[in-house]
Amino acid sequence: MDRCFCAAVTYGRFDKIATRGENMTSAKKTGTIHFTLLAGCAALALMMPAKAQAAGFYLQEHSVSGLGTAYAGSTTAAHDASTVYYNPAGMTMLAHGAINIDGTVVMPSVDLNNTGSTLLGAPVGGPDSDDPIPVTLIPSAFASYELWQDKIWVGAGFSTPFGLSTEYSSNWYGRFDSIKSELKTYDFQPTVAVKLAPWISVGGGVDIQHATADLSNAVFDGLTGKAEVKGDDTSWGWNAGVLVTPQKGTRIGLDWRSAIHHKIKGDLNVTGTFVSNESSPASADLDLPAVGTIGVAQDLCDKWTVMAQVQWFGWHDFDRLTVIRGNGTVAENITEGYNNTTNFSLGAEYRWNKDLTVRAGYQYDPTPTDDQFRDTRVPDSDRNWVTAGATWDINSKVTVDLAGAWIFMKDDSISVTRNAGLATVSADNSSSIGIVALGLDFRF
Repeated sequence: MDRCFCAAVTYGRFDKIATRGENMTSAKKTGTIHFTLLAGCAALALMMPAKAQAAGFYLQEHSVSGLGTAYAGSTTAAHDASTVYYNPAGMTMLAHGAINIDGTVVMPSVDLNNTGSTLLGAPVGGPDSDDPIPVTLIPSAFASYELWQDKIWVGAGFSTPFGLSTEYSSNWYGRFDSIKSELKTYDFQPTVAVKLAPWISVGGGVDIQHATADLSNAVFDGLTGKAEVKGDDTSWGWNAGVLVTPQKGTRIGLDWRSAIHHKIKGDLNVTGTFVSNESSPASADLDLPAVGTIGVAQDLCDKWTVMAQVQWFGWHDFDRLTVIRGNGTVAENITEGYNNTTNFSLGAEYRWNKDLTVRAGYQYDPTPTDDQFRDTRVPDSDRNWVTAGATWDINSKVTVDLAGAWIFMKDDSISVTRNAGLATVSADNSSSIGIVALGLDFRF
């Protein structure tokens, strides 16, 4: 009998894990005071598990004002310093100096009902899932500064662009697929922007990204044990954006975030089994997708602005996952079957008065997951977002952003074979997500 093996890497909206056994498809990661505030929020981010709230594993929640329009204006609005992430060219629309600190509370509801999971052909016991994704705070922080005479800006950002934290009880019916899945990515982004002319700006930066993963599932070889892998990696990518104002009241934004390649390295431990116990190093390549975005915003009058955006994800790079032991032998070569996706958003803003702006939006966000590969680590499906938000200018230096969203997810099913064909996990999946967010903007 092959030894049961579990090795992991991140995966889109959640993480992706590689689980060994035959045909084991799986989910497998201008002042000191102002910048002290930013550093403090960044430190907080390092302690928070990220929750993936876009289809696949991509996290969109880096701007409260952007959430209010379902991110339809993320490349064109430049309301605050979060434009460092969404379109760095937008820094040229900001004040002399700006800081943005956001906190987003995500409230997922995941209901996986057993529809015939088995072990050795017999029904497998155990409880149903009980909201395995906890309520979580996702923080982010960004800063920009006009460096030279309305021509050059510099900025920096801390964000968590990919992430997941799910944990089921150790005896639930889907334990041979997953028990714990924790992926965290931390992204530091130094950035620069240049105003080439009054109607066009460009910007770009480097993404220095650290990924960690901690993933486990049950294994069976006569006795039921547990396989767990922990690993991490630091890698880098780049981003670039353009903001064009072809005429007064019209803005067009383009942004590109490069693919980032990680080689997750860590330790594999299989314990509690009959003859399959193992402790060794393991690694797997993780290719996070490139993301391209184009948006347009149009002022209809002094009060109203409408906007639309299209975003493309290069999930095709996550087609196959090869897991390698420390001695160089291939533990598993898994077809992931991810598909490229394109989402779109529509939004509108209304300037109620000089101090208050309200907004709303809609987004359609299809999953890259193929039906035959959907699993309990990533019970993903197509999403429809409905959002609303507001911005209140307390004074000329401080602004408060509020926003909320409800994400309707398509009901889907899970049917996968695990543990070298000895176990099957079958479930109906019904999920939804609520989001509330608060942001503070400082100008100096």
